[in-house]
Amino acid sequence: MKYTVLLFLLCFSQMAYSQSTCQEECYTSDDMEKIIIKNDTLYLVVYQPHLILFWNDTIAVCKVERLAESLLRVSSLYTTDDMEKDVIVDFNYESNKSDSIQIKFDIPFDLYDLDIAVYGEGIKECKRKSNNIFLISRKERFFNFCIAPKDYLPHSIEGSFYGLLYYMSSGIDLKEDADSVYITIPFINNAFFQRYYIKEDYIYIEGDMLHWKGKVYNKVV
Repeated sequence: MKYTVLLFLLCFSQMAYSQSTCQEECYTSDDMEKIIIKNDTLYLVVYQPHLILFWNDTIAVCKVERLAESLLRVSSLYTTDDMEKDVIVDFNYESNKSDSIQIKFDIPFDLYDLDIAVYGEGIKECKRKSNNIFLISRKERFFNFCIAPKDYLPHSIEGSFYGLLYYMSSGIDLKEDADSVYITIPFINNAFFQRYYIKEDYIYIEGDMLHWKGKVYNKVV
């Protein structure tokens, strides 16, 4: 009997500790969107009727800064600045020189083909991901690229799309003696274009109502 009471007290104290250290608030809108604020993290959940093509219902994960009791500032945990740092560019050198430099992309996205465009001073070439090898002249001094999905499915019932329309790189300098460039972009996975990326947006809380981007979310009690 003593061991049973001790076990009960231990479990109860653990539950009490968890509740005291994890503050969670939940708000919902009339169109079934949900905002969950857990400690200093915000989750935007939008119900997806077509989950076969969409990765999941949580389309945004943000850090929360409480500027005042009723004012929050939110930014995505993973930003476009972080993306740029994660692009891997490898130059390969071979003995057989040609008039062109080959550019090839390694992208984990595999739901369907992506549109890839390569830009330079004298080039603009577009291809699908299934044929993502580009040849550019050695006369080019730099290039950049743009990657976009071929279709956009709405996130919300009223037809809104929250994801990225495209990813555009910064300029990449070419090396004269390089024969090929291998570009690895690990973050463009199947969920990349579906996520909602937010940079320093503001949320106002008034009583049990949360106001964000022209919508009102009511607190779930």
